[in-house]
Amino acid sequence: MRVSLEGDEHVLAVHTPGEVLGLEAFGRGVYACDAIALQSVVCCELPLPQIAEQGARVRELGAAIVRLLSQAAEPRLHLERGSARQRVTAFLLDLAQRLERRGLDGRQFALGLSRQEIADLLDTRIETVSRTMQQMNRERAIRVRGGSVSLLSLADAVSAG
Repeated sequence: MRVSLEGDEHVLAVHTPGEVLGLEAFGRGVYACDAIALQSVVCCELPLPQIAEQGARVRELGAAIVRLLSQAAEPRLHLERGSARQRVTAFLLDLAQRLERRGLDGRQFALGLSRQEIADLLDTRIETVSRTMQQMNRERAIRVRGGSVSLLSLADAVSAG
């Protein structure tokens, strides 16, 4: 999340368990954004000086760090492009696929975001996100229950991806 000079908050990304956050601090020495946990999490801080010291002694640690960094560097979807339906669909499918890559359920999951936060992420209005998700729910592409979503016909796209 980034906060503008005017105090407006803007959601920049949603991360799934196992993803790496804060890599910009390695180069800049400071974090460019705030991370807010929307549900209980377990995190692991990686202090760079200790990683460098231990990495020289433990070859597997260096390889694991390189793997984590390369996964974190994978290109991400530009969710702010396309029609509202394309944006919401891309958001849901991207989240589902990333959850599945981590061995979690990509067909039914808690969104962890309010409609307003999804709208911020997709660079649209809350009303647009709500209408689009309601329409997709009526069409049985998804089922929305509170903060949970089940991918119904969209689930085929997850399996294919």
